[in-house]
Amino acid sequence: MSWEGFKSLLLTLLVGLSFVLTWNLWTYQFQYRTTENTEPINSALVEDGKRNVADVVQPIEAVYHKDTKHYGVSIGTGVDKVYEKVRNAVFTNFEPYPQAITNLTIKEKTNWQEPDRDHIALVFPSVIPTNLFGKIVLANLSETRDERKSNIADGPELYFDRMVIYNISKQDASYLKVFFKKGNKTVARARLNRISFGDLSDLFQNSDEYVEVKVDGRELYFPMHPKVAQVSYVRDGQDGGWIPDEDFKRALFTYPDIVDHQGNVYTSNAQVMIVKNHIITLHGTNQPKSNSSKDDQSIIQKSFDYINSHNGWTDDYMLFHMNLSQPEEKVSVAEGKVVYRLLIAMASGKALPVFSGSMIGFDPVTLSVSFVNGDIDEYRRSQINFDKNPLDEKEVELPSGEQVWERLESSDLDLEKLSAVTVGYYMDYPPDAMTIRFSPKWFVRYDGRWQTIDDLLKKNEEQERRGDE
Repeated sequence: MSWEGFKSLLLTLLVGLSFVLTWNLWTYQFQYRTTENTEPINSALVEDGKRNVADVVQPIEAVYHKDTKHYGVSIGTGVDKVYEKVRNAVFTNFEPYPQAITNLTIKEKTNWQEPDRDHIALVFPSVIPTNLFGKIVLANLSETRDERKSNIADGPELYFDRMVIYNISKQDASYLKVFFKKGNKTVARARLNRISFGDLSDLFQNSDEYVEVKVDGRELYFPMHPKVAQVSYVRDGQDGGWIPDEDFKRALFTYPDIVDHQGNVYTSNAQVMIVKNHIITLHGTNQPKSNSSKDDQSIIQKSFDYINSHNGWTDDYMLFHMNLSQPEEKVSVAEGKVVYRLLIAMASGKALPVFSGSMIGFDPVTLSVSFVNGDIDEYRRSQINFDKNPLDEKEVELPSGEQVWERLESSDLDLEKLSAVTVGYYMDYPPDAMTIRFSPKWFVRYDGRWQTIDDLLKKNEEQERRGDE
């Protein structure tokens, strides 16, 4: 073979080899490493553990003030219907409370006063930003031509924990006016359109009678004769009634297959999950960092999105607390916290918030998301897991609202520290028992902390005795 023929043959072989290598490169499929367990996860942390924001940001009760009487509906007995009506109305003429109220005319000042007439109050267990309320809850918003009166979603970030709705009748028209209040202070007002007062008041036909008391200018509502029942549930038999560590590892870590496991500590890059006393604590969430310490997005929205994206709503929960810094109108992005509390329903459909005996530290019936500089820093929750169908239910008679208020009023407590009251469930769950009991009790938020009325009065009496010694 001549030298020229050899070069031609070599060139042909190289071209063929190049074609083969190119074909293999184009058609190559990477073989991903599979996990050891390829069976579907039978866990409480499943894909249907997602919610809409309106499912968890909701009022705990609605009270209709008619003449000198008060009628209320709570979770599962009608407050959801009242809230839905309000959400689907059209809000216009949203105005923050003027900072220079003294500069207003007498007529303008009068318009900021709540009328002495029938009204409906929606009470929330936590403060809520008005603009977040507009963005994620209200279905319909209407712009106004007056630029000073922007709609709720575009308005300033104000915080409220109740909405008070009045029917305003004039010669030419009538409309509903809603006052947004935080404690005893009005923070904003707006008009409600395409809804009548009768549309709302008709929803209280089968409501319970309530007792209203005023403490430090703030209204507190006590159901006159609470209709409640003790409920028991069987813990899920699999894994001793606890959601397994492995399920949380798969749900919370970005790459669960490369997580390092040493005892009760799971680590991967900047994420650390600690399991102690059946409480899951995740430090570092691997979420995108905020551009600044004062992020415009509400920490409520951030916490909700995080729990939702990790299938955390294993049961029914509601927003129950968001801590604030000074001044009170601004969220503490440096040390913020959002807490969602478990709800348990009776056969009647009525649901109550749940509390446990660990309310001094972390309460295992809550989902807690903490923030540092506007970014999620810590996520905490319990591993507890129980069957969704109650084992049994037994009616329980609680003291009346009047009796409870009389006990509080006759005590030496500083009632100005009393900011909320509700009937709730106390969860009794011995670690080795397979039955979880939810017992109804009266709870109060005193000096910023939830506790049973019996515990509060007992502690107060003990302090008085020590003071007399």
